[in-house]
Amino acid sequence: MLAGKRARLVEQLAEIQDSIDFIDAKQRFYDDVLSGATPYVSVLIPSAALAKESEEPGELKGWRGNRFDRAVSSSGIQARTTVCCTRAWRTGHALRLESASAQRDARIVFRCREVVMSIGQVIKVVREERGLTQSQFAHELFVTQQALSRWEKGTAEPSIDMIRLISTRFEVPMARLMEMPDNGFCQSCAMPFYRPEDHGTEPDGTRNGDYCNYCYEDGVFLQAYANSDELVAACAPMMAESCHISVEQAEDCMSALLPNLKRWRRQDEIDAVAEGK
Repeated sequence: MLAGKRARLVEQLAEIQDSIDFIDAKQRFYDDVLSGATPYVSVLIPSAALAKESEEPGELKGWRGNRFDRAVSSSGIQARTTVCCTRAWRTGHALRLESASAQRDARIVFRCREVVMSIGQVIKVVREERGLTQSQFAHELFVTQQALSRWEKGTAEPSIDMIRLISTRFEVPMARLMEMPDNGFCQSCAMPFYRPEDHGTEPDGTRNGDYCNYCYEDGVFLQAYANSDELVAACAPMMAESCHISVEQAEDCMSALLPNLKRWRRQDEIDAVAEGK
């Protein structure tokens, strides 16, 4: 029995150390990003996972929103990641191996090509831009300095309501806090753009810069939602399933972001004019 307890304790300590190492690595990663250096991520994939010839032997957990170039592992295996995902549309970063012949663990190093900062990093930058200490920033949000420190370190994340408060109090766009990519996203449903064909089309076939091909085609919206609430109600279950979160969490996330998008701001203006007549 004592040996069993000792073994469990060793496992728990190893998990804690792994967590600490991961947090330290992630902090170094974002430090590189902010300093203009080229950031790298090193991921260890067990040989057992490689031997399965699975398309998804592992995930880059905690790195959502970042996009990585093709890279070569220490054992010569080429690997690539799926398209990057964001806070609102995350499905994980599944590693896809082009060869699964390795008989030992492979450490794959990815060079980050496109960076989307975590919400904790965004909060830290927002605080520093305003010249506030952690204590001062936390005071403005009615939270403890310890809570703010955990957000900035990435060991915890603020709630959707707190994100709304940060956005309002410090005049930070919700899209920035929700980890949306810099290369654009749909101004109707918030789906990120990764390729030109992700954009919807105008009647002449040209690509629209604001809306995705799921929302907009041939110059018209494909779904006649009266407001963003209807879109949330329709899409939240799908988002919940793909992101492995509850429908309520998906609704909260989408409800915080969508009203700030171009389509729904315009719709609010139209509704306001109609009510005034």
